[in-house]
Amino acid sequence: EVFLTYRDNLGWKKLFQMIPIAGMVFGAYINKQAISDIGEVGMMLYRKRRILEKVSQSQQ
Repeated sequence: EVFLTYRDNLGWKKLFQMIPIAGMVFGAYINKQAISDIGEVGMMLYRKRRILEKVSQSQQ
């Protein structure tokens, strides 16, 4: 789920990096944004896992 979304967005981002000067600036911004997005997704997946664990424990 996460990989497919990241893969789809990565293609467009890398396309814009091919523009010579603007590509450097755009690439730096995109890389920073990608790291931020990956961190956010990781936190959300961790929270989702913890909630599912608590739900399954309460049902037992």
